[in-house]
Amino acid sequence: MIKELQLMNQTRLNYNKSQNCDYTNNEVVAKILNDEACFFKMSKDDALKILLICGVSPSVAPQTYAKLTSFDAFKALAAAGKVHFNAPELLVAYDNQGNRKTK
Repeated sequence: MIKELQLMNQTRLNYNKSQNCDYTNNEVVAKILNDEACFFKMSKDDALKILLICGVSPSVAPQTYAKLTSFDAFKALAAAGKVHFNAPELLVAYDNQGNRKTK
């Protein structure tokens, strides 16, 4: 799902740039999205702001956030070595049994 968000953000960045509109937020978001585990490292409010900047509809942004920070997403990132159980930088994490922990 990160790849889709990167594409959406890049499309909005290019459009804003071509229309001589401010695209600063899209540049910042592009850097953030380079970290596939970024949504586990930020508050829900910040994550929802990023989703809106990328062009995710406000009506589906909460569900999108839930998918991005699900236990399945966490396990996939952990298996790829991109996130570790109980890493201190995580604001959203899971234990080995799938119990969600938030800071």
